[in-house]
Amino acid sequence: MDAFKIVLLGIIQGIAEFLPVSSSGHLVIAEELLGEKLESAALNIALHLGSLGAILVVYHDRIRRLLNQPKIVMMIVLATLPLVVVGVPLKMLFDVLNEKSLTPFVAACGLLVTSVYMFRSQRMAPGVLTLEQITPRMAIWIGVLQAIAATPGISRSGSTIFAALLVGMSRTSAADFSFLIAIPAILGATVLYSKDILESGADGISGGMLTLGAVISFVIGVVALKWLLRTVVGGSLDKFAWYCLLLGIVCVTWQSIHLWG
Repeated sequence: MDAFKIVLLGIIQGIAEFLPVSSSGHLVIAEELLGEKLESAALNIALHLGSLGAILVVYHDRIRRLLNQPKIVMMIVLATLPLVVVGVPLKMLFDVLNEKSLTPFVAACGLLVTSVYMFRSQRMAPGVLTLEQITPRMAIWIGVLQAIAATPGISRSGSTIFAALLVGMSRTSAADFSFLIAIPAILGATVLYSKDILESGADGISGGMLTLGAVISFVIGVVALKWLLRTVVGGSLDKFAWYCLLLGIVCVTWQSIHLWG
């Protein structure tokens, strides 16, 4: 894989992992447009580690304080459990969809779901609950929507922010919890891709190219995450909703013609 494609994937990962537009959905659509498989297990790990680094940098103060707040740590664990339960079965399902060339259509439909989440989030009255006030039921509910967001096209950040707002959390706390629970989610994805590396190797991608992808993902991710945090607090999510809606409609039409036309 050449440097241009590595940089392209690093940018997609850095932007779409944090902005509520779905990194997996964009990757699937990019692969379909270019007519070749861009994804590899080794590169996925590199890109996800870049995203993880971005969260750790932006949230380093909050993470350090969490060490003295075991209740919040437990809520993060509870929110991760649904993803653990459905993660492997969903991965197997997506492998089947890939074989049937249905993943781009699923990703297009997922973008429409994301647009609904964002329109609803924009119009919800701000809640008041803080991280310290999250209950186990709230954490599991947010975790369920995070697990569903493993579907291509459904944004993980959009789903979890929407779920947190729905249970009455403030916009700041909703964004904070969304990205704190992304840490175990990204680590879990890394473990799944590590299994693929053991089976198929690094797909011939050099260490330098993997490092390049991780660095691009990290740098773009820091910028995107800081921007999203300001956007969520300001309550301006319509731009993401309209983007996902329009892209989803275009891609559903395109894939419908491609599959059944």
